[in-house]
Amino acid sequence: MDALEFKQVFLPCHRLMYGLAFRIMGDSARAEDMVQDAYMKLWERRGDLDSVDNREAYCMTVLRNVCLDALRSDRTSGFIHDQEADVADHCDTMAAVEARDELRQLRKLIDRLPVRQGEVIRLRDICGCSFDEIGRMTGLGEINIRVMLSRARKTLREQFRKMIDYGC
Repeated sequence: MDALEFKQVFLPCHRLMYGLAFRIMGDSARAEDMVQDAYMKLWERRGDLDSVDNREAYCMTVLRNVCLDALRSDRTSGFIHDQEADVADHCDTMAAVEARDELRQLRKLIDRLPVRQGEVIRLRDICGCSFDEIGRMTGLGEINIRVMLSRARKTLREQFRKMIDYGC
């Protein structure tokens, strides 16, 4: 695949890619970085792309993996998103502190879920992806996605209640 064909195939996907990256990362600058990283990975694999049936789905899968890798890397390096700061603009100080703390705790609980459950709950509840989109990205069937989502939510509810009740 040459540069012209690469541009014709993948540049029209830019808006979709950015939308997914923004929903996963929650920050426009990081989303753009993730899209660029995905383009780099696609360019590196351009010799193998002729055998791909659905290039748009492949492109989105590469992007999702890049984003998830970045989130895992952030988690291990101690990087904390500053989305919690937005909460303070809408609430009084004590409520904002509590909301930030609960959000931080919820993120930690999501990080403790099995990898697939965490991935599905992030894509559905945080990113707002449909079951079809999640299925295309993960290779899971809709029933499996619903079961994983239900189990993940139940686990999070139970763990969050225990944490709130016992102050753990």
